Amino acid sequence: MHSVNSWACAVAVDGERSEQEDDPAHFRALQWVEDQLGAFTAKRELKSRSHPGPARYGWARVRSTYVPVEHEQAVIARMLAMRQQGLGYLEIAERLNREGVPARRGRWHASSVWRVATREASGEPNDGTSR
Repeated sequence: MHSVNSWACAVAVDGERSEQEDDPAHFRALQWVEDQLGAFTAKRELKSRSHPGPARYGWARVRSTYVPVEHEQAVIARMLAMRQQGLGYLEIAERLNREGVPARRGRWHASSVWRVATREASGEPNDGTSR
């Protein structure tokens, strides 16, 4: 036998009308699910506004503002220059790793070079609102 909560979730997910829809217990169960989802969404939205997440590569968050990190900004400038020379993201990552240039999380990968280079080249603001 299912509990009211699991039954209500199954009915809410399926979205099908059932014979029990006129039953007050069924209505209360569905209302409970809607209330829980609404509370979850509100908490997630509040959390996303109150903490924008870690600063992007090349930036540090000081209180509520972002400031450039000089040595990381120099690495970004080198990445963009290497792209202008026609090097691929994998080649750039391998070169940075060979030279011992630190990434925030261990080693450089083609995807992390792509992410940093495209953000900087696009002029996307570093305000923590998009990742």
